[in-house]
Amino acid sequence: MKRRGPYIAVAAVALVTVGLGASRGEPRSTGRTSDEMCEDLEELFEGYCKNVDCPGVAEEYTDACLAGCVRGLCPEKVPCTGLDPIWCASCEDMHGARFWDDIETALIRCEHTLRKKYQTLNIDREEHYACFEARMESDCPALKGTDWYAKLREATGQSPLSGSSGAIPER
Repeated sequence: MKRRGPYIAVAAVALVTVGLGASRGEPRSTGRTSDEMCEDLEELFEGYCKNVDCPGVAEEYTDACLAGCVRGLCPEKVPCTGLDPIWCASCEDMHGARFWDDIETALIRCEHTLRKKYQTLNIDREEHYACFEARMESDCPALKGTDWYAKLREATGQSPLSGSSGAIPER
C-alpha cells in the first residue's frame, strides 16, 4: 500500500500551520541544504529518502521509513496533527516515522562519536552496535527487553539504511 499522497497532503497542511523550519542537520552528499530539500516534499520522499535512507527496507515498513527520513530532515513540516497516525506513532512502533528517524539519528551519532574518538573512518562493529543499541534504548526506553533489534534486522534485510556505516550494526 503506497501512502505517499496522504503524507504530502498532511505535510502541506502542517507547513501552512507550522511554517518553515530548520532540520536537525544537513542531508548527506546532496549539495543542498535541508531547507532547500524540504521545499519539495514529494521529491524528498521519492528521491533522497527512497534512495539514501530506505533502500532494502521491507515493503511493510517502507512508508514509515520514508516518513522517518522526512521527519528527520523537515520536522516542522510533518508534526503530529492527528491527521495521519504515522506521524504520531510511539518510538517503539516500527510503522511510525519516529522509530525510523530515531534509527538514523542513532546510527549517525554513534558513527560520528566513534570516528572522532579513534580519529579513523574504520569503526569497530561491536563498539558501534553497543553504541547504537544503547542510544536507541536510551532514546526509547520502551525498546528495552524487547526483540526490536531482531525485527529491525529482518525488516532491513541487513541492508543499508543510510550512507552512514553501511548497515544496521551487527552484534
